[in-house]
Amino acid sequence: MLTLLVEAYPGPSLIIAYAPCIAHGIKGGMSQTMQTEKAAVECGYWTMYRYNPLLEEKGKNPFSIDSKEPDFDKYLDFGDTSSIYVKQLKITLSNRVSL
Repeated sequence: MLTLLVEAYPGPSLIIAYAPCIAHGIKGGMSQTMQTEKAAVECGYWTMYRYNPLLEEKGKNPFSIDSKEPDFDKYLDFGDTSSIYVKQLKITLSNRVSL
């Protein structure tokens, strides 16, 4: 569906995606990237949205959010899915404790 929208626009298009890599240290390996991407959207870490300038010409809002309402209760669980986030969470929490 996204490809059809991008191809229909008569100008340049840009897709920005969340794409975990091997450096993130995903628990379960790179075979878990799709589950990690889904979890990032569900918890609110990554928002799916689009901007269609053609809608502005029709008097409509060209910006729309495609993500459902985030479940922030899942945020820490998402952070636990890869070593890069676990390290950052530990730093953040230790800074809060020391304050």
